[in-house]
Amino acid sequence: MRKTQAQRDFEKRIRQSRGLAHPAAPRAEGTGWETRCERSGCERTFLTPTKQRRYCSNTCQNLAEKERARRVDVLTSILLYSCAAPHCSNVFLPDPRNPRHMYCSPKCRKRGYRAASDLSPLRCAFCMTPFPPGKSRRRRYCDATCRKRAQRAARRNEN
Repeated sequence: MRKTQAQRDFEKRIRQSRGLAHPAAPRAEGTGWETRCERSGCERTFLTPTKQRRYCSNTCQNLAEKERARRVDVLTSILLYSCAAPHCSNVFLPDPRNPRHMYCSPKCRKRGYRAASDLSPLRCAFCMTPFPPGKSRRRRYCDATCRKRAQRAARRNEN
């Protein structure tokens, strides 16, 4: 079923009021779309077989992309922060509710906190050798023999 011109006009007004208007309009013959170039400063209209095309020429497309890249550079220099975690080069928008926002993600926050804490290898209280990785941080001795030797030495010192 084809829509009447009044129906198309009504739908166009609704889309424009909601911010959904497309710069292209179907031609009356139904053979394509009459599209307005989206680059600021260019007011040309052109005919396309589909409504996906947004620029009248490659020159307009290149100029629009350069302008968009310039705007992104300005915004990144003003608004974006770089992550404070070691070995992370991400940039992010700060949280307006938390002005001390320093990390791009919870994973980087944990990585940053771990890097800031003292994670030097723990050493056995008796023989002073470093604990193997993965052992509990609450241990005092590397194995049962060191624990027994330390207890014997403590008993000898008491007497």
